[in-house]
Amino acid sequence: MKYKRLLLVIFVCVILLSLGLLSSKNNDKKIETSFLTQSSIEIETVLPVSDTLGKKFNGDGTQDGVQGYIEFKVNNPDKKSKIINVLLSLKDTDQNLIKDNYIKVYLTDFDNNPYKGFEKNRVPAVSEFVSLTEKPKYKVVYETKITGGKEMNFRLRAWLADSYVVSDEKGVFPFEITVSEK
Repeated sequence: MKYKRLLLVIFVCVILLSLGLLSSKNNDKKIETSFLTQSSIEIETVLPVSDTLGKKFNGDGTQDGVQGYIEFKVNNPDKKSKIINVLLSLKDTDQNLIKDNYIKVYLTDFDNNPYKGFEKNRVPAVSEFVSLTEKPKYKVVYETKITGGKEMNFRLRAWLADSYVVSDEKGVFPFEITVSEK
């Protein structure tokens, strides 16, 4: 009788432990993203600008399609978790009337300090970003790591390059920024 109770207690403990481990694995690696502005931009052929001016955009012209500006935060809320690999991607909507080599992108923090790959003299066009193999409509803008309990701030500016030749035809380049775990 004593052994049956002991076996029953061990069995119940094993089940509870395995359920606890399963639930903790399901909670692993969950990032939180909060957009302070919209998560998408639509650039129109209204006004091509230089990189110098584009890097200074404050976002006021977004509604007019002159420029784009997205602000968001990415957080690893679990202080006990280790590092989470984060991928910022630009999702193409397939409604592009402007080629992606004319859309410039600049990624900084909220203090306008550029992230790696976006140094002060480097402003890539969307065509320079690599597409994800499993999701070809997604282009990798930036990869980073966020440790537990930390948050990163992002400001992504986008504009029509000054090399674009304006014509009577109206063009558009809509896209959405996505944040995912890698």
